[in-house]
Amino acid sequence: MSRPKKDKEIEDFLYGHNPLKYLTSVEANKYTNVAVCYFDDPEEKRKYVKSIKYKPFLFYKPLKLSFKEGESQKLKKEHGIEIKKLRTGSSSRLMDGYTYLIETNRSFNTIVSFFKKDSNSLKKILCNIKKTNRHNHQKNNTYIKSEINYSI
Repeated sequence: MSRPKKDKEIEDFLYGHNPLKYLTSVEANKYTNVAVCYFDDPEEKRKYVKSIKYKPFLFYKPLKLSFKEGESQKLKKEHGIEIKKLRTGSSSRLMDGYTYLIETNRSFNTIVSFFKKDSNSLKKILCNIKKTNRHNHQKNNTYIKSEINYSI
């Protein structure tokens, strides 16, 4: 990405530019990767609905998965999952945090299904989420997030 384009992206973020202008509500469920977006355009005096595909993902801490050899790759392919190790540098604080990103082009439920194959991993992830919520004292802060792909 060229420098001026990156500067424009940062400027748009800081000044609140949103390509989904007049967005009033978003509804999504864990069984699809499509969010239903509701818009209210005061200039054209109309309301409309638009379906937008997004890429479900989950940040998680390092886990020792108890899959048999070769089973992990087979399950990743079966569930359409990609796991990325995030850059942490030499910061111990970052290395102790959420250092992995799991993504899929399917639904969030496929990520859960992947971890259900190794039930110990799913329990560890859910325990980390609950612990984090208790420490932050925020009900809605679950660290399970989804990214909307605006290019579709």
